[in-house]
Amino acid sequence: MILDSFRLDPELLGFARQAPFPARSKLKPSSPELLAKAAAMSGFDRRFLPAAAQIAWGCLFEAHELVQRHEGQADADYLHALIHRFEGDDSNHRWWLRQVGRHPVHARLEELLRQTQNLPPEWRPLAQKWDGALASKLDASEHGGDLRRIEWIGLCGYLRA
Repeated sequence: MILDSFRLDPELLGFARQAPFPARSKLKPSSPELLAKAAAMSGFDRRFLPAAAQIAWGCLFEAHELVQRHEGQADADYLHALIHRFEGDDSNHRWWLRQVGRHPVHARLEELLRQTQNLPPEWRPLAQKWDGALASKLDASEHGGDLRRIEWIGLCGYLRA
């Protein structure tokens, strides 16, 4: 797993290893048990971290409702873009990325990618300048799951600060 080559927050890394991170799923209400597990596993009280946990566990409907209440705030809009990415709505994903523009987490993601020794060649452009649209295209690649986890870890680390 590529995650092993990064120096990451152990708590976030542990959560990322357990969460399924759906590549593509339908936007629908999740079971109350799954939602409770996602919220409990985040272990954080920051305003958008519950939505981040919900995304990681595929609770996209609930995460969508939370971030929509904060439309226009960069963190909520970035999470909104990830929701549409994971549900497979590429045009909506790209639209929300344009609304966000350059998010503060992008510099952290670039730094994380530059630190790794075994960076897949197709990820190298992301280490120079993070591009959410390219990251989305790489979802179906061999290491797409790792890329989703790294993006999520970078965002959560930013939200925790």
